[in-house]
Amino acid sequence: MPDILTTEAVLSSQQVEAFDRDGYLILDGFFEEALNRQLIAEVDDQAEGRITCTHACELPVHGSLIAMPRMLGIAEQLLGPGFHFTHSGTRRMGPGCGPSVWHHDYSQFPQSNRRHRMIGMLGYLSGLDGTIGDLVVLPGSHRLVMETGAMNRFRTEVLPDEVVIRAGAGTLAVLDAAIIHARRPQPGGAGRFRYLLDVNYCQAGVRWVGQSDWRACLSRVRELGLDRGIPGLIAEERFFDVEAARQRMGQAAGSLIMA
Repeated sequence: MPDILTTEAVLSSQQVEAFDRDGYLILDGFFEEALNRQLIAEVDDQAEGRITCTHACELPVHGSLIAMPRMLGIAEQLLGPGFHFTHSGTRRMGPGCGPSVWHHDYSQFPQSNRRHRMIGMLGYLSGLDGTIGDLVVLPGSHRLVMETGAMNRFRTEVLPDEVVIRAGAGTLAVLDAAIIHARRPQPGGAGRFRYLLDVNYCQAGVRWVGQSDWRACLSRVRELGLDRGIPGLIAEERFFDVEAARQRMGQAAGSLIMA
């Protein structure tokens, strides 16, 4: 990948080590105030029907995050050169928001190893203050190999060694996609919303499971020029359709060797 990122590392060596060890990193106040307000305004406009779009990248300010130098700088430090954008999203949640049970987001079929890394950059635009919903993570669980929903049975129960994240407005939570995490509902937050955006990247070197509607999403990013012409950032050939893979697997005979 060409040198289009930052002249200095975004993360310190201590932060990179912490991410490798724990599987997550919390960057409080990552989005400066004016940008944070713009992002929130776009979500409000979409939620209240003033603008319509099919993909989060079509929201102009949200779309600009895909090739934002500081975001790419973090991705390059954690993934190495030549990484790929996978997908992005945004959501506004109010009081009474339901749970997201214990799970991970590592897209692999079948789940067999953690040799390559996928990361999600989660923007908590209104912060995490203990109301509406908590982000809860299990440090170190990104090294475990299991199905995405293997921990679903525990719902959002308190688990040993879990960490509940507290953070201010404009925080960026960088998660290894394989880390076990949950959204635990909390009371309070009347008259306010919990804003969440996510921008996701994967390491080069393997083909990844394409997210829902991935071809259209990646094509739209390219059409809008949101990749800034960075070679390899948008790479449809590095993904595959999981339903077709499941059909092939179902027709196969024999055993799968977990090497």
